[in-house]
Amino acid sequence: MKVVEIERGSELYKRLRGGGLVVADVEKGSSAFQAGFREADIIYGVNNRRVQSVAEFQAATKGAKSYSVSLLRGDSGLTIVVR
Repeated sequence: MKVVEIERGSELYKRLRGGGLVVADVEKGSSAFQAGFREADIIYGVNNRRVQSVAEFQAATKGAKSYSVSLLRGDSGLTIVVR
């Protein structure tokens, strides 16, 4: 799965009241795809803590056996639990 940071000052950045990540690519059949991630998902939290950069996302998930990811898909909020 490839994620990119939301550009500061963009409408999406303003909507989230801060940064986050956009899922730019998910290979079909990959573990990320099987967990439920899709292209254009907007990730804004891990384990109920805000993440605004790739570094924060990596730090929050590194070595974790399971974690929850808060995201937006369209206008709907979702939580994906990764195990």
